[in-house]
Amino acid sequence: MTTGDSASASVGKVLELGGPEAAVGYDVAAAIDGGARGFRLRDAVRLSGDEPRATLAFVRLLRDAASFGVPVAWHGIIDEGLDARLLIHLAPPGPVPGEQTSVNLAEWRHFHQPGLCYYRLGPGFVFIKDVRWEGEHAARYRFELEGIERIVAELETVADSATLADDAKGALEDLTTEHLALQLGGLATLLPYRMRRWPVPALEI
Repeated sequence: MTTGDSASASVGKVLELGGPEAAVGYDVAAAIDGGARGFRLRDAVRLSGDEPRATLAFVRLLRDAASFGVPVAWHGIIDEGLDARLLIHLAPPGPVPGEQTSVNLAEWRHFHQPGLCYYRLGPGFVFIKDVRWEGEHAARYRFELEGIERIVAELETVADSATLADDAKGALEDLTTEHLALQLGGLATLLPYRMRRWPVPALEI
């Protein structure tokens, strides 16, 4: 793990993707291994419960990019049916000329900070720090469960809830209750990102 003190992430190339559909199945780690140091979405993104697979795939892309401390430049909207506070640890959409900023978008941009919701993995446990909500709602969790590494790997995909093993289904329900997983249309993905690179010097988190 490196730290935010390093400037190595400033060297490299920015990959341009199309719309949110391009995020379906996209391997962020492989792209970064190949030299990507940022992503830019060419088309507007709509995050909506009406488009569960594309929405969750794009959330997954934002989460995985945050895991490596790699920026994502994008613009778009989030439907009022989705709570932007769930996503404020991920890169918010940038403003566009003439935009009518919704409350959801404004909150995302206002409250966004790196390091608000992340996890560290085992062996045999996952530790999650979640300070997206201030005060009494800020929380730290430690889940200990046989096979937790496999379960986390499954939930990092856009998973079909119906086909998950019983232990993964149970973990998903617990995580959803704590606002740590997002479920839409029978699909789900994990919200905290794995901390692979500190976004700021570690002592400030």
